[in-house]
Amino acid sequence: MVNLADLLKNNQHMKNQLTTYSSFVVSLFFCCIYFSSTAQKFAETSNPLSNQHVKSGRVSEPCLVDINHDGKTDMFSGEFNYSNNGPVTSAIYFYKNTGTDASPAFTTMKDADNPLSDIHMPGLVIPRFVDIDGDGDEDCFIANSNGSITFLLNTGTAKEPVFEKQSAAFNPLSMVKFKGLDISNFVFADVDNDKDFDCIVSDDMGDVVFFKNTGTTTKPVFTSTADNANPFAFLQNTDIKNISFFDWNKDGFTDLFVNNVYYQNSGNKTNPAFIKNTLNAPIINNDEILSPDWSTINNKTVIVAGNKNGSFNYLTANTLTTKAYVLIDAYPNPSTKSFMLDLSKTSGEKIIRLTDAKGNLINTYKTNNSSIVVGENLQPGTYYIQVLSNNEETGNQKIIKM
Repeated sequence: MVNLADLLKNNQHMKNQLTTYSSFVVSLFFCCIYFSSTAQKFAETSNPLSNQHVKSGRVSEPCLVDINHDGKTDMFSGEFNYSNNGPVTSAIYFYKNTGTDASPAFTTMKDADNPLSDIHMPGLVIPRFVDIDGDGDEDCFIANSNGSITFLLNTGTAKEPVFEKQSAAFNPLSMVKFKGLDISNFVFADVDNDKDFDCIVSDDMGDVVFFKNTGTTTKPVFTSTADNANPFAFLQNTDIKNISFFDWNKDGFTDLFVNNVYYQNSGNKTNPAFIKNTLNAPIINNDEILSPDWSTINNKTVIVAGNKNGSFNYLTANTLTTKAYVLIDAYPNPSTKSFMLDLSKTSGEKIIRLTDAKGNLINTYKTNNSSIVVGENLQPGTYYIQVLSNNEETGNQKIIKM
């Protein structure tokens, strides 16, 4: 905690504000050089999937979904089965939650009780579920070792799914054909906040393609975007293995995870921009996250991830107090006019994002200087400043406009 006497001694502008505000206000709003944050630490305290594994004993590819809409999260898993002579037939396994979300119990369902029991493909099988046609039930897409994506339409109901393979003419992702040996990952997310699902695909050759849904929630049309319109172009030609999405900071924008690395969505509602954020990233106690899937179960954030031996990790978040770090300094704060940002602790070009209390972007500034004036035209209220340097967040602060 900052010593208030030293702070007033070294910051005359704050001393002048002291006569206007009580010591409580001073300590709350002026002491902004240091900040004790909390980070979420993911650990495997108990694993309801500890007795489950894919039959091959090879790489598992889990996917969480409430497949029968009974309010409980179930799980499917594909696998990557292979031998010294090449790919071997792989299947999709169904683990129904026969417990509750508070105390999940995953039971292996076979034959007719597994709606995907007829799926058998050589090598890689990765299932993903999404209501792609907006009819209220979950449809299924499956990645294959031949570099394509198969589409299975749910012709049953939300409570009793029946999946039927669709021809290329009725497969909105029939154009996907990657040059890599295997599709490493594909995932659906509404990254541009237009209420329909887009698709991001990466392969073993380092290609990452963003298929924007330019159709509607009931009639999807996936269009491959050029690099200058691809918010994931910065990931091209890198060793990408696992991409996942989750609104980590709860600001309404979908954030990006590449393996265990957190990229905050620092764009706006229609134009996502992903910036590596190490300060506010979750701590994931798993050296190698394979095909992670995120969910909120019983009001807890859960990560389920596959393993190379065919088993599953089940990680939940606990609160952990982390080391305080140096923030930017905005003064005067509160202010009736503008705010001077002291950026002397950062170097190079800085990008400053100004958002309102709900996380909506108001303005963006760029500077190479050690200080900048912002917020002249703000209406009274609470706002947040975020500073990005070298493509990473280097500081953030709440400001009050009186």
